[in-house]
Amino acid sequence: MNLATRIQNVQHELFVGRAAECADLTEWMGGAAWNVLYLSGPGGIGKTTLLNELAWQCGAIGVACRRLDGSVLDATPEGFRQAVGDATVVLVDGWEGLQPIERWLVEHFLPELPERTLLVLASRQDPSPAWRLNTAVWQLTRHRGLANFTPEESEQYLSRRDVPTAWRADILGFTHGHPLATAVAVDAALQRGGSGWGAVPDPDVVRTLLDHFVDDTPSERHERALEACAVLHRTTEGVLEAVLGGEVGEVFRWLHGLSFVDARPDGLAPHDTVREVLVSDLRWRHPQRLADLHAAARKYYHARIASQPSSQDVIDLIWLHRDNPLIKPFLDWKKATDFLLDRYRTEDHDALVEMTIRHEGSADWLQHWLERHPEGAQVVRDSAGPVRGYYLQVPLGLPDPDPEYGKVQAFLAEHGPLRAGEQGWYCRYWMDAAGHQGVSAVQSRIFLTFVIQALSTPQLAFQAITVHSPWFWAPAFAYAAASRIGDTGTFYFDWRRLPSYLWLELLGERELNPGAATRPVLDRAQFYAAVKTALKGAASVPALLDNPLLGCRLVGSGSEAERALTLQGALRQALDSLQARPRDAKLYRSLRVTYFEPAETQELAAQQLDVPFSTYRRHLTAGIERVQELLWQRELKRLQ
Repeated sequence: MNLATRIQNVQHELFVGRAAECADLTEWMGGAAWNVLYLSGPGGIGKTTLLNELAWQCGAIGVACRRLDGSVLDATPEGFRQAVGDATVVLVDGWEGLQPIERWLVEHFLPELPERTLLVLASRQDPSPAWRLNTAVWQLTRHRGLANFTPEESEQYLSRRDVPTAWRADILGFTHGHPLATAVAVDAALQRGGSGWGAVPDPDVVRTLLDHFVDDTPSERHERALEACAVLHRTTEGVLEAVLGGEVGEVFRWLHGLSFVDARPDGLAPHDTVREVLVSDLRWRHPQRLADLHAAARKYYHARIASQPSSQDVIDLIWLHRDNPLIKPFLDWKKATDFLLDRYRTEDHDALVEMTIRHEGSADWLQHWLERHPEGAQVVRDSAGPVRGYYLQVPLGLPDPDPEYGKVQAFLAEHGPLRAGEQGWYCRYWMDAAGHQGVSAVQSRIFLTFVIQALSTPQLAFQAITVHSPWFWAPAFAYAAASRIGDTGTFYFDWRRLPSYLWLELLGERELNPGAATRPVLDRAQFYAAVKTALKGAASVPALLDNPLLGCRLVGSGSEAERALTLQGALRQALDSLQARPRDAKLYRSLRVTYFEPAETQELAAQQLDVPFSTYRRHLTAGIERVQELLWQRELKRLQ
């Protein structure tokens, strides 16, 4: 056995997947009435590896086979004829390099071949119109577009490479089953030994893959367009013009022609692995350019959402957060939009009740709300129509015996009742038929719907949702600037304190800076406690630098020092407003000598005011409460 044979045997032992393509060879050998197997797919998808396997199979059964490389072959009729010779099976890798002779091959070469000849062409490009429009030849052609490994095939490959189980999720999370990327990542992980692959791809690995996927780009502008295409959920001429500026027709057409970019009805999108490689390279090589792309895309989507909110624009905006480690575990991006949201129908009743009893033990209150407020139920369906999940939300402000609804009502009454014209909604039930409230495409579709509601409902003041595993969902809600009602499983958004346009800006800040998500939006009790602490430091800006109020809209934007200065001004304004009201003058004086022009002790402050200490303390407590309420109302007030 020579070395070439040993190499072929090892390649065969590691080969996984491609069952349909291998079956094509068996079918042709059994007398199938076609003579061309056209394999297409982007670089690294496994075309060469598949041709190696087909060559091995031919050798195993004694069929004469010849391998050709289109990248080095003489692209002339004479050169191709000589290379093919009298082989029964001809395997041509890199067929895109032989495009100059394609018409000749279709019109002259194929008709001259013996009837029992098989021509296997592997190309980055799909069959051209010239090929498809030749009806007779097309009927003798079987076209296979190669895709990534399935999860099962990926696991099989990793097992054959003896990759430790603990490393596999990180590897496949980066490669998405792309054969070349998986092989390169496995090589890198095994070379690292104990450290494995890790959560961050090695820049050398990324560069190796990038060089394989992308040939030299025509210009720097084309390179910027490719980077934008990788960052954006879907690339249209409109969004590309927004992030690049200027005319983009030519670079858009160039993107459209790339083998690893899919043209979908809603725009262009690179294959998952190529996207991962491009973004990883940009994040390592030029993080500021990545940040600038995100910012330009956000600005574009914010403007569209402000003028006319659509589910697609919201999805495209939220997509920008997909790599944030705080939010990535909580959304299933790939399939969320595969499902349809539909109104509840009476024929859906039994399905909703059955899944609720199965997951939660009882559906009594569900049936109560379906009878009282059926329009609040929305059903998630797949394309075939069956129910895959649902949610039920009800308006706040109704008298109702439901205890969970009552808890939210009571909190809202204490927290800040709805004002005339304002809307509040409570999501009482939500679930995936199969996975209840786990992360799933159905769950993600429901959550995206709540975001669309928040951005598109006039005068929406309050949204609440109950979850059955608050410990699990808490990080996601914290990232989204939601607060929690005590120690319950209910989280809420008060849009009076954080209008949706400011919320979008907040998420934009957190997009590339996960640490910015650690400061939650304050509820009323937390806000009051922060005001009391701030009053103690009102005489000194440095004493306010760590106050939680710096995260509130009360102080606006700017550096931490600028926000602390604004906070000090807000405290003084609240104090001055007390001075302007005669009945509050005694509260003003107590606060002034305690916090703003502080005496050395509270006893001395009482003496300075010439009142008994108990009276001073009563006035001080009342003054603190007045300032807390004044600032809270200012926080709640919408910006005009």
